[in-house]
Amino acid sequence: MVTLAALVIPLLALWLWWPVRLMPRRARLMAAVATAALGCTPALLLVLLREGTVEYRTLAYLQVPGGWVLALLLMLAVFIVLRDGLWALAAVARREDWKQRLHAPLLTAGALALAGLLSAWGVANALRPPEVHERTLRLPGLPTGLEGLRVAVLADIHASPINNARYVQTIVERTLEARPDLIVLPGDMVDGDVGSGRANVAPLAQLKARHGVWAAPGNHEYYSGYDAWMAEFRRLGLNLLENRMQLIDVQGARLALSGIGDPAYGRLSRQNTDPSVAEGVPPDIETVARQAKEAGAQYHLLLAHQPKT
Repeated sequence: MVTLAALVIPLLALWLWWPVRLMPRRARLMAAVATAALGCTPALLLVLLREGTVEYRTLAYLQVPGGWVLALLLMLAVFIVLRDGLWALAAVARREDWKQRLHAPLLTAGALALAGLLSAWGVANALRPPEVHERTLRLPGLPTGLEGLRVAVLADIHASPINNARYVQTIVERTLEARPDLIVLPGDMVDGDVGSGRANVAPLAQLKARHGVWAAPGNHEYYSGYDAWMAEFRRLGLNLLENRMQLIDVQGARLALSGIGDPAYGRLSRQNTDPSVAEGVPPDIETVARQAKEAGAQYHLLLAHQPKT
């Protein structure tokens, strides 16, 4: 991924600026180099994270501008395709005036500024604790006892020095105010090692529901020291479903609740007990499906972090 970014991003920067013929060649080249250097910073952060040369507490704060850069690059890519697609149409129509306008310095610079502002707005929204969104699901074959069951789904919390204890506390309070019967956390509860994240994830211990609080791992648990985080989640009172099914009686209905491992299994992490040995479990849908069938479940709710599973 890092190598691909190092190849693609400079090409994107060159494509953005080189067609702007009204700018001097030297100015276009300098603008492309500056854009490429800025665009490659998220890849550099990823390298520093993997190598462990900088503490995660420091890198966590750098991830915020890194996210801004990634959003900026995506918007610029869309702009380039639209700009040069219209330029090609103008060339076919022999409209020299439109060709010059589309490759004018002001248009490209303005698009860069607008993309930067929109990306900053998006990052600011991303830093806010999520609101509660209620959805009614109409499911065929649902047992009568499960009618009206309120399930709170808390995915991708990514508790970290950025999504800190206050952020997680707000999520917990909003969840409890919604009065769910069942709370599930299908992965990516944390970012970073246990040492830097223990205090930030601690508010999850306050989650309570009639039919329990259940969690399954996501890919970021594998990146951050799987065994250490699973031990911390158990200490917080979360019920872990690692390729395991739990039968729950809900008003006489037999509900199978299961969770599986993540396809990230096998990736090594510097936070593992032994960094040279993979931790965690691979996803195993067959096992939990068999367990649910053998238990006589009437309905099966599966926690899987990645839909491609």
